[in-house]
Amino acid sequence: MSQEACLGQRVKLGRFAENGTGLTRPAKYDWVAEGKTVVAKFKPNLSIVSLGLNDRQSIVDNSRARFDLGTPGWRTRYLELSQALVRNLEAADAGVLWIGLPILRDKPAQDDAAEKNAIFADAIRQMGDPKVRFVEPWRQNPTGPDAFQPYGHDLRGAEVQIRATDGIHFTAAGYDVLAAHLFRQVAGFMTERGLEMSYPCQQQAQR
Repeated sequence: MSQEACLGQRVKLGRFAENGTGLTRPAKYDWVAEGKTVVAKFKPNLSIVSLGLNDRQSIVDNSRARFDLGTPGWRTRYLELSQALVRNLEAADAGVLWIGLPILRDKPAQDDAAEKNAIFADAIRQMGDPKVRFVEPWRQNPTGPDAFQPYGHDLRGAEVQIRATDGIHFTAAGYDVLAAHLFRQVAGFMTERGLEMSYPCQQQAQR
């Protein structure tokens, strides 16, 4: 957004985040309830959700009911929590884009992320709401099997380090690539809903 000056007067961003949280420990931070707070405070046209890296653990509900990681009950409850968050975020007729987790370096972490992406996609597919969409994660290899690679091309086409040394996060250059992927999805989604977002701004200026 900071690089697209023509959008500065048209788009207002709100960041509602809490490090180290997810859907599995509502006693620590209840994202389902927070969804209502976000809508009440910010009144968004669109909410973007990205979580799950901290949910590689059993679910303990506010009622203290426990669902052990890796069981069918865990998957069912995690899907239900995902849907509950979406319903709260779209309560004021807002759209919701749920961003899938990108490929991770370590196999156990990647297997977990892939399972969560499948749950997120299934949860949203079951809802059948055109205002809600699962966005496939950014892929380093756009066709065929993807693989974790610490280096890749930045937005100028230069070969740089794009993934952090932890095998999970991105470098600053990597986050720019990730943001460009996401913004194309956002712009297309908003345009479909009647809110024009020309991207990139240079194309708008040449019209």
